[in-house]
Amino acid sequence: MTPLGPMMAIQTLYTSSTNKSGMFVGGPAPSGKVNLKKNTITVDMSGFFAKHGPMVQNLGGIAEGTYDPGTGGYSMSWSAVLTQGSPTLSNMPVTFRTVTFTFTGVAELADEKLDD
Repeated sequence: MTPLGPMMAIQTLYTSSTNKSGMFVGGPAPSGKVNLKKNTITVDMSGFFAKHGPMVQNLGGIAEGTYDPGTGGYSMSWSAVLTQGSPTLSNMPVTFRTVTFTFTGVAELADEKLDD
């Protein structure tokens, strides 16, 4: 894993939430499909947000990967652009970094999530 840089730590990862004023932030819960003929998995992670410092940023995307029907094991990943810094603070210039998220685990599939 590559460090994100000085003063950069992601404090919270979430798909939906309410902030202190009760306003909804985030997005839809992840959902996807498994193709048993190709042993692939595709999941909509568009509701994936990160809070780092005062900034809340959507880091979602379409995750794609492999699925093992024998074990239920999967590995999927997607990339997003992470914005760091502040346009108003001269000691924290704005930078953009491409980050890749990889999730692995075991999935228990519902019949309607199969795409064969």
